Amino acid sequence: MSTPHAHRPLTRITVRRRPPYDVAIGPGPTDGRLPFPQGERPARPPRRGPLPPPLAERVLGSLPPRARRDALRHIAERAAGREPEPVRHDWDWMPVRRALADAVYEDGRPLALAARAAVVPCAGVRDVGAEEFTDPRTGRRMAGRRVVGLWLVTARGSVPVDRRLMLTPRWLEPGPRQRAGVPDDAPSGGSVTQGIDMAVGLRPPGLVPLLLDARRAHVPGVLKALRSGGLPYVLRVSGSQFVNPVRAVADGPAPDGFVTARQAAAEAADRGGSVLSLAGRDGRPAGRAFVRLDCRTLPVPGTRKGRMVLLAEQDPHHPARGGYWLTNLTGHSTAHLLRLVRLPEPEPPLPAPAGAGHGHPASYGDWHRHTTLDSVARAAVLLAPSHGAPRPAAGRTSRVA
Repeated sequence: MSTPHAHRPLTRITVRRRPPYDVAIGPGPTDGRLPFPQGERPARPPRRGPLPPPLAERVLGSLPPRARRDALRHIAERAAGREPEPVRHDWDWMPVRRALADAVYEDGRPLALAARAAVVPCAGVRDVGAEEFTDPRTGRRMAGRRVVGLWLVTARGSVPVDRRLMLTPRWLEPGPRQRAGVPDDAPSGGSVTQGIDMAVGLRPPGLVPLLLDARRAHVPGVLKALRSGGLPYVLRVSGSQFVNPVRAVADGPAPDGFVTARQAAAEAADRGGSVLSLAGRDGRPAGRAFVRLDCRTLPVPGTRKGRMVLLAEQDPHHPARGGYWLTNLTGHSTAHLLRLVRLPEPEPPLPAPAGAGHGHPASYGDWHRHTTLDSVARAAVLLAPSHGAPRPAAGRTSRVA
C-alpha cells in the first residue's frame, strides 16, 4: 500500500545569490506566504538599499553590466533620499537621457517641455562650472553652478530629461578646462538657445509644445530657431514685443501694422480678437481677463511668415501681474492654451552630488553622469505605480513660461 506521498514529484529548489538590488520582492504565486518554513529559509545577503523601480532598469539597458549595476545601486540610494557613493564609470550619458525621455513619454504622458535655467548650489568654486553668486533671498555670496535644464512636465510633476552646464569664460581657459575635462565641443550660448538645442537634439517620441521664457531674448532669432527645428512652442514675451495683428476677415494685416503686444491686447476687441473675463465666486467680474488674438511677429530672415496666436493675461488692478505669450498652436482652443501657460513651475532639481563631500572637484563628465542618474531616480519615484494619482496643487498656480 502506497503512502500519500509516494507519487509526489521531486522538486529541486535552486537558490541563486543575486545582488540585493537585483532581487524582486513582493507577493507572488503564494500570495505573500513563504513556500517553506521560516526556519528553513535559505540565507540571503542583506539588502543595502531599496530596489530600483523597473523604469530605471529599462533606461539603463544600454550600459555595460558593471556600470549598470553600480548605476542601479546609485539610483536606488538616491530615490530613498540617501547620498550615494560617486559613480566612477566612463559612459555616454546622452543615450541614457534619450531612453529616459522615451520612458517618461510612455509612462507619464507629458503635457509639455519646459526649458529653465537656475543656479544650483554646490560644495565650492573648485567644482566644474562653479562660480560665486549672490543669493537674491539673503544677499550672501554662495558657490553654485548655472544650469539649464529641459523638463518634461506631466500631471504628476516634472522630470529633467537633459541638463547642461553654462560655463563661464574662466572654465574655458586652458588650465581649468584641462583639469575639469571640458571637451572642445562643449555647448555654449544662452539659456534659451541651449533649451531649443536640447529639445531639437533629444527628439522625444511625442511632440509636445516647448515652453520658453523669452522676455530677455531676441525674439526673431528665437522664432527662427524654433521654426528651423519644427517645434511647437509657447513663448513668453514682454509687453513691449512688437506683433502684427491680423483681422478675423480675409483683408490682410491691420492697417496700422506693428504694435506692441500690450497695445494689441488692449485693443483686441476692435481687432477681431476674443476676450474672456473671469467671474468671481459671487458672479461679479474678478478683474482679470484673457485675450486671444491672431497675429504675426517681426519678419524672420530665411523663414516664411507664419500666423501665430497672441495670448495675454490682463489684470487692471495689478498691471505688473499680466503676461503675454506667442504660440504657433493656432488650432488649439483657448482653454487648452491657458492650461499650458498655467502649468506648475518645474520643481528645483536635486542637488548634484558630483564632487561634493569627497574632497575632489567633479569633472565635466562626472557631473553629467551624476545628474543623469539623479534624473532617472526622480522619474522612477515620480512615475512609480504607488506614487498615486495626480493631485491638484494647493494655493496659487504659477506660470511655467
